[in-house]
Amino acid sequence: MYQILLLILFFTLTGTSQEEFKSAEYCGECHQDIYQQWQTSLHAKSTTEKDPLFRGMYDLAIAETDGKLTD
Repeated sequence: MYQILLLILFFTLTGTSQEEFKSAEYCGECHQDIYQQWQTSLHAKSTTEKDPLFRGMYDLAIAETDGKLTD
């Protein structure tokens, strides 16, 4: 889990755009152990498609930011 947080921090600080991100499956091809751990985490399930609570909070965040937060 620590490695995943470091990756997020790295991409945030380097300004990598969302279009440049690879899928989790792509990364899992080489980093199989980390990918297997991630698959069962809440982080892996926190998408607007998989979690209705996350979707509701996401929609609320969009409303509260006047649409500045987008998909």
